[in-house]
Order: sequence, then C-alpha cells, then structure tokens
Amino acid sequence: MNTMEYAKSLVKQYDKNGDKMLQPDEQKELRGRAAESDLDHDGVITIDELVANLSSKTPATPSATASTSVATSSSSGGDSGHHHHDGDDKSKSDSDASKRVLYGSAGGAAAGTKDGDKRHSYRFTSADDKLPTGLPSWFKSKDANGDGQVEMSEYSHSWSKSTADEFQRYDKNGDGVITANEAAAKQ
Repeated sequence: MNTMEYAKSLVKQYDKNGDKMLQPDEQKELRGRAAESDLDHDGVITIDELVANLSSKTPATPSATASTSVATSSSSGGDSGHHHHDGDDKSKSDSDASKRVLYGSAGGAAAGTKDGDKRHSYRFTSADDKLPTGLPSWFKSKDANGDGQVEMSEYSHSWSKSTADEFQRYDKNGDGVITANEAAAKQ
C-alpha cells in the first residue's frame, strides 16, 4: 500500500462526518506521525497533509510545523509567499525556512545560505513508476484510477462466466484485486 492509499484509508476509517478530512474530534484515535499531520495548524488534517507528513523522512516537529504555518499564512496574502515579516530575525528566519520546506526549489529563499542544502523534495512516486516489467498489455488501460492495481469494477463492466474465470486466473490471492505483481506473474 502506498502512502496515498494509506492516508485515504486513515481518513476513511476515522472520518465520521464524511467530509474527507479529519476534524479535531475525529483525530483523537490517531497515533504517531498521523496524529502530527496538521501541518498548517488549522485543526483539520487533510489527505494531502497526511501524505506529506507520512512521506517525509523527518518527523514533524513543533518548529518545522510552525514554520510551515508561517509560510501558509504569508503566501495566502496574494504575493506568492514572498512576504517577509518585519521585526526580529527569528520571524524572518522562520519565514525563509518555511518557504524552503514548502517550495523546495533551487534559487529559493535559502539558496545562498548553508541552509540551502537542507531543502526537501516532495515529489511522490506514482504507481506507474513502480510497475513491474512483464505486465500484460491490458493492465494499464484497465487501471482507470492509476493506483497500480485493477479492481473488479475496473476489469469489466459486464460479467460472464468466462470473464470471471479470467479475472480469477490473475487474482492469485482471491481478494478481488489484481495487483501489478499478480498480473506480471507467469500464468
């Protein structure tokens, strides 16, 4: 299960009101990194926040999440995140750090500093990037949602005995989903 699927399953499990986000009362049973995923400190954990936090190699720390909050609030002012706080050096430093974490681009706010080497990349590997070789030609075309597996609803919209038998031949563990590894296995 990739990070996006895991994040979606967490939201599905704990989302009581069906808004596809975890409100404060829905977050009570979350543990570990998932519980620390409210990166913009708005009280709500979104799927994107879960993916970003769970994919990161470093845990969300109060200072890292606080700087993310600074960037979010400064970038929402319509100036694309290039707002610098007047005042003490710490707020300027927090603002620069948050831009680096959120934007992570070369030539960003910290490009000329020693902190410039600490930028993080948030490029997620797609399911397509991880597909094994030797997949049947039908696999990618039937994988409508691009998650790297073919569910029964994607495989066929009308079922006959022969279609069901063919599906079962690929679905090695009988769970109703043909994974890329199952499809690539020699028949």
